[in-house]
Amino acid sequence: MRWLIPSRYTKVSPWKNRLLRSIRTASPWFHMPLLMILVFVPFIHHYALTSNVSLYIKRLGRLSYVLVVLNVLLTLRPGNPIFGFNYLDFISLHKWLSRFVTVIGIIHGIGFIVKWSIDPSVSMISKATRLYNFIGVVAFVPLSVLLFVSIRAFRRYSYKTFYIAHQLAQWSMVFLIPIHARPRVTVPYFIILLVLYVQRGISYSYHSSTVHVTQRVKDETSLTYVKVDRGTIRDWLPGSHLRISKYKKRNPLYWLMPTKPYTIASLPDENQVDLVIRENSVPYVVVGEYTVVDVYSTVPPTLLYDSQRVAIVVGGSGISFGLGIFKYLQTRNLEYLKFIWLIRNNEDMHILNQCNVDTNDLEVYVTRSLPQDDTQTKSPAANSSSEFDDIDFELETMDDSGALLTSDVKTPSKVHFGKKLDWQVDLAQFIEPRTLQNSWLVCCGPKSLLDDGQAYADQNYCNFVKEFYSL
Repeated sequence: MRWLIPSRYTKVSPWKNRLLRSIRTASPWFHMPLLMILVFVPFIHHYALTSNVSLYIKRLGRLSYVLVVLNVLLTLRPGNPIFGFNYLDFISLHKWLSRFVTVIGIIHGIGFIVKWSIDPSVSMISKATRLYNFIGVVAFVPLSVLLFVSIRAFRRYSYKTFYIAHQLAQWSMVFLIPIHARPRVTVPYFIILLVLYVQRGISYSYHSSTVHVTQRVKDETSLTYVKVDRGTIRDWLPGSHLRISKYKKRNPLYWLMPTKPYTIASLPDENQVDLVIRENSVPYVVVGEYTVVDVYSTVPPTLLYDSQRVAIVVGGSGISFGLGIFKYLQTRNLEYLKFIWLIRNNEDMHILNQCNVDTNDLEVYVTRSLPQDDTQTKSPAANSSSEFDDIDFELETMDDSGALLTSDVKTPSKVHFGKKLDWQVDLAQFIEPRTLQNSWLVCCGPKSLLDDGQAYADQNYCNFVKEFYSL
């Protein structure tokens, strides 16, 4: 899973800039506390908490299923019809709201079990096995499992297990909780969720198309190039991604199993769809037939149409996000355009031989001692001196700066071996105070790269777009 966060130019104090960015980007660190204030301030009202424990336990249950509607609304694709955001903007907020709903639902269930257990006038077993209460007990099980398997370490260990638990918990909240809830809310609750899920069903079917993966090139490197026939895939904006399913629409698994997102490295006027991916030991995409659910735009239009100065810094497979934007901006004759690609091994440059790209304005930084997150950069606040790893260089012609000079049209004019990116030095010509409103820094890669990019953008008050990958 991945998501994109745009940031606009605001020349204000750093803490105000962070606050504005949190509001614009649906950050859970701002919106979750705000939501809790809104729901809990009127929560305790009229009745004393100590003498009306049962009433407040019931209120927690009602709060959990009411918030499910909001949670489903956050997952609508391709965009949210009410707030005008892309669905990726809400992924982080959706995850934290899901945890909040799960926790208060579990507290609701445990609260009644404890209450019945300590009350000598009732039988806990007889209470729990009553029809409507038992439906709540059944819904309690997948929620409890989800709370454990949603931990990041477990999601990375077995995403499929997490997804199955997520789906079971989701459908139990959608179908079982409205029946369990009292007073009866089944009809209005189902009507609201039906409308939302019909919209989701339309988004999964209206623009879907069957495509053929015709080429897959790995060349013993960590990056894989995948070529997909254009077919009937609708046009997309540069930087968009598509979601691929192994199953056809008539297969129930198409609707139940997760789809894989891949950023498109080509432009819509090309005959094929280029994907650049970093795969696990078992590849998801091989030569064969797949279903593309849809394409989704994640890049602010102002970056594509109004920008004048753009620097693109990507790491590893993040080149897939940068290439489409880069190739489009090359047609606009900007004041400044620079593409920097950070990779572990120079063999990864085979990707450029597969993609239709003009390598002018493109520089590659090859550092073979990279950490596990794919890239090394020097923080904007770091010492500006160059650092080189001990590398056995092949016989290649280099200039005084250590850059590789080559006449291969598919190889960048400059390839830096063992050198870490120094933001202040290597982007020294990027920032012009008179054009900050139309200056954009675009980053894609691991968290360390994005944090450095964010710091650089904050220091120089330029617009910032970042995309990163996470389960």
